[in-house]
Amino acid sequence: MVRSIMNDTITLLTMCLFNVEDLNTIELQVKSNLPIMETPLVDNYWVRLKDSKLVDLYKVKANGFSIEWQGKQIEASGRLNFLPIEQIVQTWKDRLYYESDVEYNDLIAYYHPIDMPSETISCGMLITPNFVTQSIYLHHAPEPETFDLDLDLEGYVHMAKEACIFANWQLVLLNIANLQHPIIKQFRKTMPRLFPDFNWDAFVEKYESLKLSNQ
Repeated sequence: MVRSIMNDTITLLTMCLFNVEDLNTIELQVKSNLPIMETPLVDNYWVRLKDSKLVDLYKVKANGFSIEWQGKQIEASGRLNFLPIEQIVQTWKDRLYYESDVEYNDLIAYYHPIDMPSETISCGMLITPNFVTQSIYLHHAPEPETFDLDLDLEGYVHMAKEACIFANWQLVLLNIANLQHPIIKQFRKTMPRLFPDFNWDAFVEKYESLKLSNQ
């Protein structure tokens, strides 16, 4: 079985959250499906994904899983929700985007979410007829734009751990240079209250080190 660094990272994230739950500050729920079988799905998208790190993770860990937490004394939450591979490779037309959106942003037609932590926020890959993007993109429904997070899937999982999957942490990355942004201000204020080891400067430094553009 292929060793998955991402699986190790997700395990560390889960352990961290369980430790915080022991402090009676959050309530934690973890759910997972069975790992995917070696026999591939008969699907063109699957053929393009079969050698990816996502498939390595799903063979080791689970074919879709979720980690959720809810603050008890503090109003805050977090969620990591990796979809089953069958959902990822399906068409998302008329679900996440419409034909009119393609006229504004043609990339949206190739967008396939992997992590869907809420009804409006999702992050995934662009899977075209010729290639699968290395970078993870963010989509904020119902807008047609897709935003490049400048992270590959492994980097995305590492930053999810650094952010303790705090709600909207992906938007924190997109606005990381603007300390006055409401999402940044909430993140910086609330994270240390729930996770005493959190350090904003270390968080920024970690993101910079994982950016594809900095490799």
